[in-house]
Amino acid sequence: MPLNIAHLSDIHFLCDPEQIGHDPNRHMRDELLEDLEVQSEKLGGLDALVVSGDIAYGGRREEFELAANWLREICERTGCSVKNVFLCPGNHDVDRQVLKKKSFIEDSHAAILNARDNERRNIELIRRLKLPDTRAHLYESLENYNNFALNFDSCFHAERDDYAWTRDLVLNDGSILRVRALNSALLSGRDDKAGTLFLGRSAWSVGREAGVEHLAFSHHPPKWLADGEDMVSEFANKVRIQLYGHEHDQRIVPSQGSVTLFAGAVNPHRLEGQWQPGYNLIQVSVNVREDARYMLVRIHAREWQSKIPMMFKPYAGTAHDMAHEVELKLRPWKQKPSAAAPTAATSATVAFSAPSPATSSAASPKEIEVPSLDAMTMQQVLYPLMEMERDRQRDVFRALSLEVPEEATLPDFLKIKRALVRAKEKGLLSKLFDLIVEENAHGH
Repeated sequence: MPLNIAHLSDIHFLCDPEQIGHDPNRHMRDELLEDLEVQSEKLGGLDALVVSGDIAYGGRREEFELAANWLREICERTGCSVKNVFLCPGNHDVDRQVLKKKSFIEDSHAAILNARDNERRNIELIRRLKLPDTRAHLYESLENYNNFALNFDSCFHAERDDYAWTRDLVLNDGSILRVRALNSALLSGRDDKAGTLFLGRSAWSVGREAGVEHLAFSHHPPKWLADGEDMVSEFANKVRIQLYGHEHDQRIVPSQGSVTLFAGAVNPHRLEGQWQPGYNLIQVSVNVREDARYMLVRIHAREWQSKIPMMFKPYAGTAHDMAHEVELKLRPWKQKPSAAAPTAATSATVAFSAPSPATSSAASPKEIEVPSLDAMTMQQVLYPLMEMERDRQRDVFRALSLEVPEEATLPDFLKIKRALVRAKEKGLLSKLFDLIVEENAHGH
């Protein structure tokens, strides 16, 4: 059974306290949600949702609150697990008021970008990220994004696991589709131009591993990055699927060994010459013919028809159901006999506990998981934790002595992440999970 992934981008949630009349962008989101629900049901349900940035319009907390509710509604109506919602920030997710008040942050951007070549840019970036004060300033404009993204375990920070994080999805033959999220907004300022942003090889380096294929997503396409060509070379024949946003121009670009999808905007600016809302539904499966493995990527590109009847329609493909099909030859791999092959009902789930196929969870993403005490992970504790009010989160952390005074000034998302790390180190994840469940059961 294929892995069904929705790809949305450039939603541009705008919270205008002086709104006059009705919000046409909200109506468009409602139309997209209804279409996504219908199309997902036709495909057998939605296994994962990728949003490639520009979730908000001005990087404001209120905008992200609207976005969180809408993303949860997508999950409820399509059967997608909230654990399989993968996000990255775009330039509109940057709080530009922070950059306006603290112009020295953009001075740091310039110092990195003005280095002589990409290797020196990477050195300058990493050097600054290792300095606590500079690191805090570089991420400050993304604090609202990160506090929101913690609801979906999609934060970015200068730490080993959060700098360019990965999640594993299990394909129909038991192999892994490893999702790599990239933060192209880290050095985004108030005057971005093509070629003026930077990721660095610490973000986009990809290794080969038997039974693992890669999907990478970022808000900005490669041409917007100073190191975009280097990244494309690194991805060649290793990253099978690349997803981008930002340009509001929906298109599919197959190449040898991979396919690149550029999303249409959910809510493009209405002054754009080609106002064309759109999104992608992607089906990924692995087939074997004559002992050779192939990845079949079927893309259902949906675009808004602005003439009567107004509705989302297929962006015409060549397949019988108007899908675009790309077949990619893969390296040989066979699942070890000791690892049970996933069934059609269990072929798509996030493997939280370890990156290897043999230890991946086999539970369906559409079922509620109650983790066993000996397999508890921070991610499994995180999702019920984020259902609680912030004051109640502090109460359960204090009950287990998981807060420390030295972290009082950190952003909320970092305090929560570090409290979970502390719980893991102390062997308290199971006890913390029980406390959270108890608190949530009592409606606190």
